[in-house]
Amino acid sequence: MRLGGMSSDSYSERFLKAVVIIGSSSLISMILGVIVSKFRAIILGPSGLGIISISSGFIGVVSTLSLFGMDVLIVQDNNQTVNYKRALNIVTIWFIMILLVLATLYIVDKRALFQFNGLNPIDWFLLTLAAFLSSLATLQVAITSRQRNLKQLANQGMFSALGASCVSVLIILVMREKGIVLSIVLGTLCNLLVVYLVGNSRNLWSKHSPHEKRKNIGRELTDGAILTTTRFVEAGVQWLIPILVAYNYGVTTTGFFQCAIIISTTYLGLLNNVMSQEFFPSITQMPISNIDKIEERCNEQQLFITLISVPVILIVLGFSPYGINVIFSSAFLPAVTILKWQLVADILKFASWSYGYLILAKASRGYYAATHLTWSFSYLFAAIVFPRFLGLEGYGIAILFAFLVHYLMVVIVVYLKFKARVTLNNSIILALCVVYSAFMALVVDDKRVSLANSLLSISGAFITILFLVLNNKTRKRFFSLVYRR
Repeated sequence: MRLGGMSSDSYSERFLKAVVIIGSSSLISMILGVIVSKFRAIILGPSGLGIISISSGFIGVVSTLSLFGMDVLIVQDNNQTVNYKRALNIVTIWFIMILLVLATLYIVDKRALFQFNGLNPIDWFLLTLAAFLSSLATLQVAITSRQRNLKQLANQGMFSALGASCVSVLIILVMREKGIVLSIVLGTLCNLLVVYLVGNSRNLWSKHSPHEKRKNIGRELTDGAILTTTRFVEAGVQWLIPILVAYNYGVTTTGFFQCAIIISTTYLGLLNNVMSQEFFPSITQMPISNIDKIEERCNEQQLFITLISVPVILIVLGFSPYGINVIFSSAFLPAVTILKWQLVADILKFASWSYGYLILAKASRGYYAATHLTWSFSYLFAAIVFPRFLGLEGYGIAILFAFLVHYLMVVIVVYLKFKARVTLNNSIILALCVVYSAFMALVVDDKRVSLANSLLSISGAFITILFLVLNNKTRKRFFSLVYRR
């Protein structure tokens, strides 16, 4: 069977290769991240992590604006029409505009806008600079993803994480709380330098006639505007939630929220890197006329990601109090209240990725905007309403609610646009995993690892692996690759 010029077996073989190469790099980055998080937790405490959470959210918002969707357009550029220099100019122009807006806001009202939780105007300027550096690094990684150079991607991720971690630890060790912003900025700069030294952008300097240039620029600006608006709203909501937590419960509690985010994104990053850097480019290059083959690949991908992710999620869920105590400290144990529901939400997040990337690659930007804006506003609504009745735990359930709505929206859009369906087999497996993990979240002890929690997590992980491996399609695909002579 051939899928868009590549056989199903050869693609699965390449994806497994990507899991090994990029996954190994991401695993090293994950270990470094855990070490840095432990160090920050000991030196800075929950309040320090709360400031890091708000600072990182701000960087995400500004970086999303300055990128203007160029990272996505480069990966999707099958016809080699995106000029790297033009993309770089667009990012730079947006950065200058954002600086002017911030300068205007500072002149209008200095204290209300800039004196927040110990961050002064210089800190905000440095964070804006860090966002620009982060955008440049993301642009370079997108180029490497477009070229589908797995080893180069792995080296970029591993060495940039190593450099940024060393710089961050050194500055916090010397300056402590005063060095939080500086450590973020210099860590981002180190990340950019490594990514550029390892990367290669020469193949993205395309040449076109003036008419082609005007046409390409117009398309890039239109697509970029839709992507930027959608991602800006999404990043803005993710930045606003920690601020809401700080407003309602104090900046220390924001540290608990950030603790849960760090644990979730640490292992999420491993598979996210593989999906965005291997699966997304591959599905972009498949012709839409082969929608049946695309549907088959997306379902296989969803099942494969579930096979890898759910057992890990169940183990983390069952041993979360112990994990937080080891990675951070006992002072962060209240984070379990949020983390357990976020882990349940991650199952739905993983499940939505396969078809979510299909929407991004093949559907119009309006469909992409609809799915992501649905997630953003669902999350914001739930984060405002749920904590009023459920307290701190409401923020975790809000994440679960948002990803449930998002998954349903993705399934609906894929069916309406492509007449593609999630298989009944995948739907049953996903439902069982979500229900079982939600039950664990309800009974898990937030302060210690009980025997019941251990048995539930281990047995659940074992049953999930056994059930998925014994599944007919997964067994044929998995064992034919692993044990191929």
